[in-house]
Amino acid sequence: MQLLGNRILVEQKRESKTASGLIIIPEESKEVKKEATVLLVGDEVTKVKEGDTVIFDAYAGNIFSDTDDSLQTLITEDDVWAVL
Repeated sequence: MQLLGNRILVEQKRESKTASGLIIIPEESKEVKKEATVLLVGDEVTKVKEGDTVIFDAYAGNIFSDTDDSLQTLITEDDVWAVL
């Protein structure tokens, strides 16, 4: 897959299902981190590269793939706040 423009595909890891004390947290309450690993970058992206860890706007982008332990989101370079 090749992304166009300034788009970036990132993967976020979900928090674990169990908190300390073995309390099970409901699926709806699992928080998605605003920190993600860059999987793919578009041809106009200049400040981020594949493999970088980034922090981005929590409400940015479109969900591309949603599984139990990760969430892939398509964002733009403007949504990225920092590269770690």
